[in-house]
Amino acid sequence: MKIMSFFKSKVFIISMAILLAAAIITPTTIILLKDDTPPTVAIIHPLRGYSYSDSVLIEVEAEDDSAVALIEVFVDDVFERDSQKSNNLAFFLDTDVYVDGFHNITAKATDKAGNTFAVSIICTFDSYVNPPPDDEFKLLNYNVKESGLTEEWIEVVKAENPDIAIFVETGTWDDGGNSKLNRIVNQLNAHFYTEAPYTGYTTQGVTYSTTGEAILSRYPIIQFNQIETLTLDDATTHNPAHDFIDAIVNIQGEFVHIIGYHLKCCEGSFEEWRREREQEGIINYMDSLGNVAIMYVGDLNSLSPADAGDTTRGPFTDYGFGPATMMLDPDDPTYGNYSSKIHTFTDVWKTLHPGEWGHTFNIISYQARIDYIFVNQYLNTSFISSNIGSGTGLDDTASDHYTVDAVFSIANISSTPYIPKSLPKEMSKSVPVQIVEEAISENCLEVEIYLCVNLDKKMKFN
Repeated sequence: MKIMSFFKSKVFIISMAILLAAAIITPTTIILLKDDTPPTVAIIHPLRGYSYSDSVLIEVEAEDDSAVALIEVFVDDVFERDSQKSNNLAFFLDTDVYVDGFHNITAKATDKAGNTFAVSIICTFDSYVNPPPDDEFKLLNYNVKESGLTEEWIEVVKAENPDIAIFVETGTWDDGGNSKLNRIVNQLNAHFYTEAPYTGYTTQGVTYSTTGEAILSRYPIIQFNQIETLTLDDATTHNPAHDFIDAIVNIQGEFVHIIGYHLKCCEGSFEEWRREREQEGIINYMDSLGNVAIMYVGDLNSLSPADAGDTTRGPFTDYGFGPATMMLDPDDPTYGNYSSKIHTFTDVWKTLHPGEWGHTFNIISYQARIDYIFVNQYLNTSFISSNIGSGTGLDDTASDHYTVDAVFSIANISSTPYIPKSLPKEMSKSVPVQIVEEAISENCLEVEIYLCVNLDKKMKFN
């Protein structure tokens, strides 16, 4: 028994050794799969078929199931720029070095396995662009609904073709480094390729799609303030539901403060009280500016005393008359004490259409005129015409607000000096600078620029 056990144990040990040796020397099969799937690549900007001048943004994005190794851009088959080990490439191309006419832009992506894929578009380079108007300009006021919820709203803007526009509810336009604002500016500049280019500014750090304001202008914007704290008559401070903006625009040598607003929405005594405090505070801000030209443009979420007799309003429009009364009637026994002490304001549309109601909020049961363009005494003889709605047939679906526009005569703006506004720290929010290219002459006034987005044209401040 002992002998057999000995042999059995030895056999077991030897067998195990053989098995282990076999495992060690048995070759392992490794299957290598060949990567023959090319990457994808897309030209985000410029847009196919559009015309560009000066400096145009070239933006390319690529994807691969493994990794993108290289992105290259060619203009008319001539290498222009590349980016390695990145999924995107963006740079500005100087179109002035090319002859006017059609040009082919190609984007080529290569992955780690050497697979390639390319796409091309044709667009036009044109060195001739009209300057901003020097006789009349068009101002647009438009609540685009939840940061531009529909696709139709920008078609409405194209139909309006404003020289200056205030947009309301632009909350997502600052996301991703102002990505949406940039694309809107580019899309409009590409559409109006023979017009002076827009520069865009928007509020920063706002949370909801229903908050925020933005301005686009073909005239130079030389200062931009985002106002997040207001001072009331009793010297206390008040934080508005939506920050205000104040942009100083140089309109052919006339410096105009264009203040964008969006007062607190909805019915109810508390909401009405909040709107009144917001209006009280912004009037104090406007008085602090001194004797300057002011346009007050946006969504007041309130009714005008001039519309008190409007029996065609929707049944759920108990928004109150306080904010507009503060603007228009310093003798009112209830709200007159909050009126400006140095400015006299005019309701542009109502002055030109005294016998009409002109609803701007187009939701059934809530229809009322709550979007306004007010101007102070330096502009009250300069407006020529004003309309509600673009007349495109898209107004009812593009947004829950209609556009309000006005045309102004530049010659009839009373001259006002440029007065840089230095706000207390708690009243303003400086916005990071994002300037494409600036050329400021030596004798130019010193300016403060917080945010400037102009992706298709070089910026020049004179």
